[in-house]
Amino acid sequence: MSLYIHFLVCLSALTWAEINLKPYDVTAGVMFKAVDVNQDGLVSRNELDLAFKVYDSNGDGRVSRLEYLRYLLQMVPDPTLNRLFQATYDIIDVDSDSILDKHDFDNFFSLIDSNSDNQIDLAEYVRYWSVLMPGLETRL
Repeated sequence: MSLYIHFLVCLSALTWAEINLKPYDVTAGVMFKAVDVNQDGLVSRNELDLAFKVYDSNGDGRVSRLEYLRYLLQMVPDPTLNRLFQATYDIIDVDSDSILDKHDFDNFFSLIDSNSDNQIDLAEYVRYWSVLMPGLETRL
């Protein structure tokens, strides 16, 4: 998780100007390294579950938008990143019910795991985020 925070800190440095996620494959690669906690070149379901537990501050099995934003803004206290955090929350909230739960994380994982081998490699991660980033960038 600390690499994810490092990514966000680096990104926050860009907020003095307009945030530019290009080149998308490079940005996605940095994001991948941040979520690949054990740095084995794969993101396992367990690694995604660990992220969920970090965001779920009250331990109720659900991550509200407020919990998500509080955690990220505590780690990276830069309110100019609020729109980015909001947009990524919306992406993870695959059923659009404004709550992240196990169902959302399962679906999110499945969407990225294009070959359904229950792990996400760099190519899958980059492909997924590179498709989403142009739309994400327009929200910033």
